[in-house]
Amino acid sequence: MANTNTEIGFLAGATMNGTILLEGAGTGNRFIGMSAAGAVTIGATGVIRNETGFGGNTQIRIGNNFSSAMALTNGGLISSQVTGRTITINAASMSNSGTLSASNGGALLIPGGYVQSAGVTHLGGGTLAAQTLSANDTLQLNGGMLEGFGSIVANVSISGVIDPTVGAANGLAINDDLSLGTNAEFALRSAPPRRERNTTSSAKPERCRSRSTAHSNSRSRMASRRHSATPSRSSRPMRTSLVHSTTSCQERG
Repeated sequence: MANTNTEIGFLAGATMNGTILLEGAGTGNRFIGMSAAGAVTIGATGVIRNETGFGGNTQIRIGNNFSSAMALTNGGLISSQVTGRTITINAASMSNSGTLSASNGGALLIPGGYVQSAGVTHLGGGTLAAQTLSANDTLQLNGGMLEGFGSIVANVSISGVIDPTVGAANGLAINDDLSLGTNAEFALRSAPPRRERNTTSSAKPERCRSRSTAHSNSRSRMASRRHSATPSRSSRPMRTSLVHSTTSCQERG
C-alpha cells in the first residue's frame, strides 16, 4: 500500500493469511477497513507491517469507503516499526493470540484496548497506547507475554509474563495502573555469575546458571501512576516476598 489514501476492505468473516506492507513516502493515511460489519481474523501467517521509508500513518477499521464495525482477531503479526509512524486500530473489539509489536520509535494506538489470550505484546523502543478521548483504556493480558522496552500508555492487567529487556536505557515503562492477576510472573534476569579459574588447583571448575523470577499468587494493584520495569536507584524496590531466585551448578570436566 504505497500510495496515499490506498484502501483495502475486508468482507465479514474473512481470514487474512497474506502480507500487507505499508510503504511509500506519501504522508497521507493508508486504510484497512470492513465492507460490512463483522469479524476479521489475521491468521497465523498474516502480516500487517509498515516498512522503512514509510511516510504516512495507518487506520485499521476507519476508511474512506470501508468503515463498518470490525471485530478483529490477531493471530499473526501487526507491527509498527518506523520512527514517528502510527498504526491505529479502531476495532469495536479486539483479541490477540499472535504478536503486536511497536519498535524503533513506531507506535500502536488501540482505543478501547484489547484482550490477549496467548502470544506476545512486544515493545522494542516503541510506544503502545490504549486511550479513548484521553482516558486510558485497559490491556487485558490473560495469557502470553508482555516483553521488551518502551512505553505503554494504558492500564495493564496481566495474568501472564512480564519480561523487560535487560540493559535498556528507559526500561519498560507503564504509565498508568498495573494489576497483577493470579499466577502473573515478572521475569528478572540477573547478570551471569563470575567464574574464576584457579590455575594452581586441580579442582574442576563449575558452570552455573542463575535465573530470577517474580511471582504474584494473588491480585495486587500498584498505586503509583508510573512503573518502570528497569530498577534504578530512585525506583521503589520490589517486595522481596515476591522474588524467588534459583541457581543450579553443574560440574564440568
